[in-house]
This record gives sequence, structure tokens and C-alpha cells, in this order.
Amino acid sequence: MPVPVSDDTPSPLLLLLPLLSRFLTPPAHLSARLTKTQLLIVTALSYHESFHMSQLAAYLSFSKEQATRAAAPLVEAGLVERFAQSENRTRVFLRLTAEGKTLADELRAQFSSHLKARVSTSLSESEQLELREAAETLVRLLSKI
Repeated sequence: MPVPVSDDTPSPLLLLLPLLSRFLTPPAHLSARLTKTQLLIVTALSYHESFHMSQLAAYLSFSKEQATRAAAPLVEAGLVERFAQSENRTRVFLRLTAEGKTLADELRAQFSSHLKARVSTSLSESEQLELREAAETLVRLLSKI
């Protein structure tokens, strides 16, 4: 379910992005066209109905220019669309297209699969339990923010 985002508050999940982004890789048919930054944009938009450029930049700790440059090829590829709201036409917003939502679902499934495989081969059963409990605590606490 999309979640509204305030204008100036970056997500606490930013702390996890460097660790978790290594599990994000584009599907084979898009691997030559999408960068890690663009995959992060698609992923961020999959959790929020829309972002304006400043929100997206703050959410992902990018400069507004970096976010704008990274989003342009996503628009050209038909994965993201730009739009303006009638009450303020100067702000450009982004949202996923149907094709972008399909890609986000693929990325989420791939991410989950890679993470589960790494956890099961890299951690002992007690470490897996510890990680699961820590993740549950993290999600519970972040949901209060």
C-alpha cells in the first residue's frame, strides 16, 4: 500500500539501502538499460504512490539533479511517468506506470529470493533466528515513525 511522504524527512530505511541494494539487480531484459540508482527509484516508487523530485531526492539521499537525471531514462522507457497536480503545476511528480509496477514486483521477488538464499547459506540457525527477530523489531519500530 502506498505511503505518503513528508517533503523534508528522509526515510529511516536509508540506513539499510547500502546493505540491501547489492541484492537489487535488473532483470536480464533490462540489465543493459538500468543503473542501481534507477532500480532504487523504481523500488522507492513502489512503496509510495508518487514523489515530487525534491521528495525523491531526500528519500534516497540524492541531489535533486541526480534524481532528475536518473529518472529521465525511466520515463523514456515507460517505467515511470511525470505529472503535475492542478493546484501547483510547477512541481513535477513521478509515479510508476503499469510496466514499472511489474518491474517493481519482479525486483521485490528477486530481492527476497537472493536474500533468503544468502541468509540460509551464510548464517547459522541461531543467527537466522536473531536476524528474523531483529528485522521484526526494526519493522515494528519504523512503523511508529
